[in-house]
Formats: sequence, C-alpha cells, structure tokens
Amino acid sequence: MATLFSATLDLAKVLGLLFEGSADSGSTALKIVDSDLRDRAGTFTDGTLWITTGTQVNSTRLVNTHGVGELTFDTLTATLTAGDQYAVARPVMKRDQLRRAINLALQSIDPYTKDYEDATFITVADQEDYTLPTGVADVVDVWIATQAAAPFKYQMHTAWDELQSGKLRFLMNEPQLAGYRIRLGYNTRHAILTADTGAIDAGIDPIRLQWEAALWAWRSFLQSKDDRNVTGLDQEWFAEAIRQAQMAPKHRVAKRAKTLIFGRIDSNESTPRRWVT
Repeated sequence: MATLFSATLDLAKVLGLLFEGSADSGSTALKIVDSDLRDRAGTFTDGTLWITTGTQVNSTRLVNTHGVGELTFDTLTATLTAGDQYAVARPVMKRDQLRRAINLALQSIDPYTKDYEDATFITVADQEDYTLPTGVADVVDVWIATQAAAPFKYQMHTAWDELQSGKLRFLMNEPQLAGYRIRLGYNTRHAILTADTGAIDAGIDPIRLQWEAALWAWRSFLQSKDDRNVTGLDQEWFAEAIRQAQMAPKHRVAKRAKTLIFGRIDSNESTPRRWVT
C-alpha cells in the first residue's frame, strides 16, 4: 500500500535529490554513521531522511547536521543497527515541500466515488434520519445489509435524500429492524495527508502520481525563486515530466452517478462510468 512516506521518497528520487546508503556500526537512535557518505559536510543539513529497512522503517526525519560520514536528526523510537538502509535528500526541497507537492497532486485529481462501511453505522428500527459520518457528503448510493453478520448481502435502497444539515433521510421504506449495516457511496477528493503513515487510495497509480507531484514541486520551487524567467533546461524538464505522467497508467478512480430515487432516474444517472485522468 502506498503511503505519504513512499510517495515523498519516490518524488525525491524522480527529482534527483537522493543519496541512498546503509548504516554502519556506531549508529544510534539519533545518528547514522556511514563511511560511504562522502559528500561534502553540510550537503544534507536541513534535508530529509527516510529509514527504508529495519525496526524504524517508514520513518522520516529532518537532518539536523551532516558531518563527515554521519547524519544527526531528532531521535527515533529505537536504535538503528548496522545494515539498516536509508535515503537522504538534499534540502533543495524540504520534507514539508515534498509533502505539499504530493497533496497538491492528489487534490488535482477529479472527484471520485469512495465507499463508506463501518460496524457502528447501522440501522435503528423505524428511524428516518441518520447523521452522516464525518467526511461523508455528496452521497450517490445507499445500501442496507439484509443480514446482521457477514456475508451482509447488501441491497440498494432507492428512496432517500441527503439534507443540507448533514443527514441522510429515508423518504419511504425506512429500515424496520435495528443492527444492520448501512453502506454509502459518496463522491469526494482525496484526503490531505500529513503523517508518514497516511494511506494513498488504492486507485491512485504511484508512477503517475510521482510525475504529477514533480510538476507541482518544480512549479513551487521556481515561484519561490521570484524569477519568471524559465530556462530552456527547465522547459525541457517540464515537457519530459508531462510526457512521463501521460505515459503512466491512468488513476483507476471512478465517479458514480446518483442511484434511482422514487423509481425514476436522477438527472445524472446517464453519466457514463469513467476513469479520471
């Protein structure tokens, strides 16, 4: 499963910022010793560190200092051991900038349908109104379980409405029995990720994402230089990044139209299922 950790690491690779190595003996929870790290001292100061194997895998840190053959950083939860692998990026783009580029790329994807199902969102006998779960809006279909335990054997409900107050209202044939799961389909954009462990939706292609994020990263970088002049090399890089993004598989995230309501087809129902580019 792709995460913000893996996405920022992939982005740093495509931007050409990385050195990858492995820890030597003498490394600790706040220092990596690596005799192969021969870049000039200070090259990676304020850069980003990824721990890619070992007990601290999937952790990132900002580099406090880069000395000859060693990096220091805020303490990890356990000591690094010889052989633990890592990657470190020069501070041309810092960790917050890499994360922002990933989130900008995710947010630029058109809205698509996600399914919500939770053991706590269940029917109440003869109840018409249900408060929608946090983060769920623009509901497109509603399903009611016909069995209280797996397999739930969901059946679509076609007489409901979404209220501006954030509630789902059954307009007729409200559930008569309590304790049955309600599953919702709703249209949304990708969540903004802040933690290394933040999961990227399974339909997002990681190769396409890294190139789309690269475009956002370099656009932000050039803007930070307060220089409107783009060199020929920059233009070539942008053109190649766009080409790479377009060659990658499309994000397999689809948008569903609203379901039948009161036996008629909603005005959007004829919208075909499509893949978001």
